[in-house]
Amino acid sequence: MASTEENTGKGQAGIHEGLSSTLDDLRAQIEQYLEKGLDPVGHERLLHRIGQLHDTGAGWVATGVRSAAQSLERLYHEYQSSPPEAQGAAQLRQGVDHLAQAIAHFLASGLEHLTGAIPGVAQPPENVVVISTDMVSAELLEIELALQLPGAHVTVQAGLPDQSVDLLFLDLDDQAAPFVALSDFLPNGARAPARLVCLSSHTDIATRLVAARFNAQAFVHKPIHPGELAELIARLEEERKHAAYRILIVDDEPDIAEYYAEILREAGMAVALANGPVQMFEKIAQLNPELIVLDLYMLGWSGLEIASVLRQQPAYMGVPIVFLSSEHAQSKRLEAMQRGADDFLVKPIEPDYLVAAIRTRASRFRLLREQHTRDALTGVLGRQAILQLLDIEAVRCKRNQQPLAVVMLDIDRMQQINQALGHQSGDQLLRALCALLRQRLRVSDGIGRIKGGLFLLVLPDIEQSDALGLIESLRLRFGQTVLPGHRLVQPPGFSAGVTIKRVSETIPALLERAENALHQAKTAGGNRVYSHFE
Repeated sequence: MASTEENTGKGQAGIHEGLSSTLDDLRAQIEQYLEKGLDPVGHERLLHRIGQLHDTGAGWVATGVRSAAQSLERLYHEYQSSPPEAQGAAQLRQGVDHLAQAIAHFLASGLEHLTGAIPGVAQPPENVVVISTDMVSAELLEIELALQLPGAHVTVQAGLPDQSVDLLFLDLDDQAAPFVALSDFLPNGARAPARLVCLSSHTDIATRLVAARFNAQAFVHKPIHPGELAELIARLEEERKHAAYRILIVDDEPDIAEYYAEILREAGMAVALANGPVQMFEKIAQLNPELIVLDLYMLGWSGLEIASVLRQQPAYMGVPIVFLSSEHAQSKRLEAMQRGADDFLVKPIEPDYLVAAIRTRASRFRLLREQHTRDALTGVLGRQAILQLLDIEAVRCKRNQQPLAVVMLDIDRMQQINQALGHQSGDQLLRALCALLRQRLRVSDGIGRIKGGLFLLVLPDIEQSDALGLIESLRLRFGQTVLPGHRLVQPPGFSAGVTIKRVSETIPALLERAENALHQAKTAGGNRVYSHFE
């Protein structure tokens, strides 16, 4: 068996040889076209060669090849649509030379780092086990898990695993005496899984209490609907990555506010401070908080009045408000609840209790918000939610002077796949793409489904070359997707348009540029990534 180094060396030699051969063939076809012309088959072959070189823009450092091939394709179409002239021919030859230079630079840079440049490739596969004797439900679950957790090792077994696993689906219907048979899987047990989901065909309170006793992250009713599983996977991934809860403290005493902020920061939360209502709304626009801590008494302001103002606005009606005050009068605490408070904590307060109270409220708000904003089929954000996120990130990136990339992504041949294989298979492909996106993108990135197979990605603080390399690597990985029980005539693919927001550009104008780039990618044959940075 060849070693990793031997395989890598052979792979690099093959790439060198393949790119050089393709480039030589392309250059010869261009010269033949300029001197003698080409028949329709020749034109198709020439475009195919350009497309092949365009597709070598995989990874981060090959974006120069991708960009040069895209420019050559544009020059070729422009030359076809305009009367032949010496200047156009010279530009076309220069385009080939530019592509040759980009390929030479790519090959000279070495290929060892390409795999490592793709986010998530180096991560070990997750070990997922389904324990059940209900083989029909278990096998259906196994198929969906394989699609929604790319790279995971999924197994179904009737007996208990010998060691702890990353994610365990436990069928409670098989366990006559679960606490005896599964004592090692109880919290703090020797084989307690990192994450546990309990399954059952029963939904009575006794069965749910068993799941609670195991400290399960979720309880689901059999058989699991694919959309419900997508939402569950999205939530478990969110909890695993654990984006910091965003907390805003409004208090006119900076020393006290900073003291409590430091306690919450040490617990892993992102905290901002405001000294009154004016600054509070500025901070809300910047932070988009998941919980607001209010002091009851501030100079010139009442926390009760501020709570009323917040609750008058639909955008803030659901955001938890927690009062933190030395006020002991029950009447004031009752009034605070009537004004919209979710909790009332009395100073002085133990740090551990403060952290637990804030975390519990913020966690519940995040979960409820996601249930209302998530796409039911795929578990990613819905159209309205991703557009709201885009507005927020545009403001934040402008303030921090950071780039903001926006990607319009559409699965190719979606209608044909639905017609040939059925909508259930089309839905599986949608969920497989969303699982790949969740796995490879950062916690700070936004994924939203606009309609059908069309998605919008919001990627803050990323340069254009990195954005192109990332989306191209996702395209190549998506092409390896296999639908259980089906053999696609062509591997699945998607087309994408990538843009970087201009300084004074409006959101509609930004989205229009992304749509135009996507349209160009589709027009050029699909399954490719185009940019619109000019």
